[in-house]
Amino acid sequence: MPPGETPPAEGSISGISHPEPPELRKGWAAMPLVLIMTVVLLVAIGLIAMVVALIG
Repeated sequence: MPPGETPPAEGSISGISHPEPPELRKGWAAMPLVLIMTVVLLVAIGLIAMVVALIG
């Protein structure tokens, strides 16, 4: 390609070089949600207990 010319917009190679991984499931399973909610609940209880200890 002579200097000053623009390169082609697309390459000459088509297709993919390796297979793509299978698509992951969408949505959350019940167990991770239960674990996350349990941790959130325990943190909230701890914070409320700290506030009550400071006030009382």
